[in-house]
Amino acid sequence: MKQITKKTMTYLFIIAMTVVFVPCMVRIISAAPEESQKSASDMPTVTSIGMPDEGDGAELVIRLSASAIFGSYKTADPLSLVVVLNNTTEGLFTTPIPINRGNFKTVTVTRSQASSGLQTIITIGLVKDLESVISTPQGLGELRISFPAPSVPVAAVKGKRPAASPEAGVARAPNEPATAKTAVSNKSTKGQQFLTALTVNNNAIILAIEGGAVKFNSFHLDKPERFIIDIFDVKCLLKSRIIPINSAGITLARIGIYPNKIRIVLDAGNGNFSNATATRTAGGITVTLK
Repeated sequence: MKQITKKTMTYLFIIAMTVVFVPCMVRIISAAPEESQKSASDMPTVTSIGMPDEGDGAELVIRLSASAIFGSYKTADPLSLVVVLNNTTEGLFTTPIPINRGNFKTVTVTRSQASSGLQTIITIGLVKDLESVISTPQGLGELRISFPAPSVPVAAVKGKRPAASPEAGVARAPNEPATAKTAVSNKSTKGQQFLTALTVNNNAIILAIEGGAVKFNSFHLDKPERFIIDIFDVKCLLKSRIIPINSAGITLARIGIYPNKIRIVLDAGNGNFSNATATRTAGGITVTLK
């Protein structure tokens, strides 16, 4: 009789455990899709893609609802720049966006599921195989993509110094001390600011600016190593857009002209720019390469 009672109690225990745990497991399984949807809805979303500035040198601007980590790479066939936004959703972009300005052709936005989570893949069709610059002046919630290109080849300057004027400047030949200067008329427009010279002094790049204090932004990019200085509302009086430096670990200074700013890209010959700083001075901007 005792043996039967023990068996009965064992059966009752098994039945009780089944009644308690099976509904819990069902609730967990049914809740899984809901949790996945919730996490996706909390991710940053692509809110806009476009070129707000005019001209072929304008930047492609990608805005997100919040900051996101990103990476980029190029493909050769078809020629394109691919930007990968991690843990981000594509928003309402379901069809290709025609751009057809500057080096940009079309922009296509797709979603991809990676092992690390959702990814938004932004594929930008390109006209030419140029070096891209992706900057985040407003933080990681806004990406600005540009393709600064020289407007005057290096061979065209060869150290010749044209007559100084408000619209002309010169850059040194590759074997001269690094300097690029221009003269500015005393009758320059009141309130206008001008980039008048780029020189090297020891381990510093001196950007001479006439017209008072300027607003600027600087940042470091790697792969390849570059240091970028964006100077806003300044007119460039240097004729050459490529200035050989070959000093202080820098090979070239490249100048890009945009409707609202000048972008100066310093290319590293060796080492890196991780400790480089740009500071405002009475005469312009000094970039120190520590």
